[in-house]
Amino acid sequence: MIYRIHPNVKEYLHFLVSADEVEAKLGEGCRFHLEKKPKSYLDTWKPLEVEFFNNYDSKPKPQPDISVWNGRLYLSEKAYKVLAEALDGGSEVLPVTCGRERGYLVNVLNSADTVDAINSRLTVRNEWNELVSLGFDDGKVSDFALFRTKQDSYRGIYCSEKVKDLIESSDLSGVVFAVDLADMPA
Repeated sequence: MIYRIHPNVKEYLHFLVSADEVEAKLGEGCRFHLEKKPKSYLDTWKPLEVEFFNNYDSKPKPQPDISVWNGRLYLSEKAYKVLAEALDGGSEVLPVTCGRERGYLVNVLNSADTVDAINSRLTVRNEWNELVSLGFDDGKVSDFALFRTKQDSYRGIYCSEKVKDLIESSDLSGVVFAVDLADMPA
């Protein structure tokens, strides 16, 4: 089964990478913070500082082990140790810092579109071209630990059941999983 990974912003802080940070470290022409299409940054990467903030309400919240933002997956050092072996060659792991802590951004390069895995019978858009439902040919993405798709402008991160089970069995915090792949959590 395939799952969409969402940040659990009701219970945990959310993260972002500032435009100023990207431009200062990766150059003015770099749009890492805006670019959603799968693109490698490994050759020019310099560790960025990520910021965590309260995205839902004013209640104090802890920093998560894992979070999702703009098609990128944040991993704390703890989460990276758990997931490192499960990540396939279709993602690059980019070091970041958050204050004094080390972390990683997983830049997912695998795309369901490149392996023709979009199930057109299950993928539906409404009259405003908004994604109403999304389906994949599971067999075509079965080798991907993580992947993205053009269908949602590469914003979502999808994972295998193996990755979901590994996150849950290791008690890693910060994300929720949806079987409704086009769904935005409430």
